[in-house]
Amino acid sequence: MHFNRQQDAPLDEVDGVGIAIMQNLRGQNHVAIIFKEIEDETSIKLMHVGSHKGEFISEVEAYYLWADVHCVHPIRKQALIASIQQIAEVNKDTKIRYGFSHGVFCYDQLTGRLNSNYDQTIGFTCATFVIEIFLSQGIQLVDWDTWPDANEEDRDFQNFIFDYLSNLKGQVTEEYLAAQSRQLGGPRFKPQEVAVATQSEPVSTWHEVQEPSKNLNLYLSQLNTQ
Repeated sequence: MHFNRQQDAPLDEVDGVGIAIMQNLRGQNHVAIIFKEIEDETSIKLMHVGSHKGEFISEVEAYYLWADVHCVHPIRKQALIASIQQIAEVNKDTKIRYGFSHGVFCYDQLTGRLNSNYDQTIGFTCATFVIEIFLSQGIQLVDWDTWPDANEEDRDFQNFIFDYLSNLKGQVTEEYLAAQSRQLGGPRFKPQEVAVATQSEPVSTWHEVQEPSKNLNLYLSQLNTQ
């Protein structure tokens, strides 16, 4: 498993679709999907959930590491590339809610559009959004039943996010906040864990991703201090 620095491997080397990850100054990682646009394959974009109703498609800043997706057979990957390009096109103006949902199956496999499963209680972290996009193509990255409930560190993160959502006056409903509150203390899917899960074919369990995800996190931390 290897994640590339852009100065060593430029983004145009990505095989249609890949995974990108970065660490901000607070030590929190962010994971996203990178893809080549349909009409201009020299243009590489980021598809992600970075904040509540933030930009769905954006540029790939220079500090992102990236890797090709290896969780699917090369032949099937061609369909994955086309589907992600379609999702990007039909949802480019969509504003996704930030929250703790996972395994919703809310993207239609044929049209790429959000379906009725994305109701007023649903929101995603950057990591669970990546899980969701792959689910729309019948690809389950992680066995979420193996993920433990939140430990103290994870609960602190969840509380931080819930406070952030609670302060978005006029942008969230009481129904939405109540739904997110009910998920506090549940499993937390870390960006580095999901990034690692895209690098192997079988559905990844929590135990399987722990060592490689810790190594990836350490590498990101080291880069962040240089």
